Order: sequence, then C-alpha cells, then structure tokens
Amino acid sequence: MTTISSASATSSLAQLWQTSSTGQTSQAQMPPPPKPPKDDGKMQEDMESVLSGLGINTDEMSDEQSTALSSFMQTLMETLHSQGAGDEAIKSGDQQSNPMQLDLQSLISKLTGSSDNSSDESSDSGVSSLQSQFSSLLDSFGASDSGVTLDQFVSAFASKVPSGRSEPGYVIDTTA
Repeated sequence: MTTISSASATSSLAQLWQTSSTGQTSQAQMPPPPKPPKDDGKMQEDMESVLSGLGINTDEMSDEQSTALSSFMQTLMETLHSQGAGDEAIKSGDQQSNPMQLDLQSLISKLTGSSDNSSDESSDSGVSSLQSQFSSLLDSFGASDSGVTLDQFVSAFASKVPSGRSEPGYVIDTTA
C-alpha cells in the first residue's frame, strides 16, 4: 500500500510541477527592465547636474519634483531596456562596453533622427512615453518654456555615463 500512496503522491507532484512550470514559461518571455538603484543616488545626482547644466534650478527640490524625477528615471530605464543595444553586446560577449551607454547612444540616434535601423513600434512608444515624462518633469520645475529638449538632456546625461565596464559608475546589466 505504501507503494500506491507514494506513486499517487509522485503523480500529483508531477502534475503540480508541470502546471507550475507551464505558467512560468509563458511569463518569462521578456524580462522586466531594471529599476533605478534606490540606495545609490549617483544616477539621480547626475540627472540633477544635467538639469542644472541646462539651466533648470534643482537646488531645493519639492516632493513633486522628486517624484517627477523618479518617474522620469524609471521611464528612461524602461526605454533604454527597449533599445536592445546593450542586450546585443552582452549576447555577443562584449565585455568592454557598458550596456547602458550603448542603449543611450541608440536612444540618442532615435531622438535625433539619425538611426539607420528600422524603428519598431514598442521602441517608438517607449520614446513617446519618455518624451511625455520629460515634459512632466520640466513642468514640475516650471521650465516647460525653457527650450530644453529630451535629446539635449539624454546627450548630456550620456556624457556622464562611462563607456567601459571597467570604469566606476553606471554599469547596469539590462538583462534579467
């Protein structure tokens, strides 16, 4: 009798595992984008520095401005993740390049219209969402009439991100 109980328990366990693994497989298609580091304020400091360099006062930010900057950072990470240039470098075994810098350069190409690649819809919607978040960010600082553009901001921010993996700073693996 022990054999029968054991066999039925094993069968039930196999069915449970099969159901569980089937559900996980369908969800594992595209990994989520990384979130900006909460404990490391370097990215936020650099973004504030870029905004200041573009003439937007970030000395004493309100809660609304901090929230707008955090939302913009999250949308930027999602948009960079959708560029895929960093993922391609990782897949090809490129150990020298910073994936975030490659994604930034891809985004800059899209923003300036100098991209030779055919644009895909998900990336274009990410750029539209990023543009919307950037407009909200400028509005929160009262700088919607400043003339600062998203491509100016991204280009200035990209200059702060190291290009190599061996340099300290932003080395964010955009794969999960």
